[in-house]
Amino acid sequence: MQLASLIYPMFALVLLTATVLVLLFRRRVQAVRDHRISAQFFRIYQGETEPESTAKPARHFTSLFEAPTLFYVACLAAMITGQTGITMVALAWGVSADYTTLN
Repeated sequence: MQLASLIYPMFALVLLTATVLVLLFRRRVQAVRDHRISAQFFRIYQGETEPESTAKPARHFTSLFEAPTLFYVACLAAMITGQTGITMVALAWGVSADYTTLN
């Protein structure tokens, strides 16, 4: 396979991260507009309990900066060493698809 074949699952995970960031922003703005939480909470993250509608995407966004970092390193290492066979590409797509569910 081509060396760049692992770029696509990596890009999919970057796109997922950006999508979750936008979703998180929109839900937080909506929670403040609906008076479920004050805007001051997001400055120091103390004093109130964050609604589940905003806490869930926040946890998912945090998770997207933990283990996926190893995924990016593994993909780059495979590309550098030329190990971009069909098995590696299938594993990369499987791993990137695993992160699509909100925790």
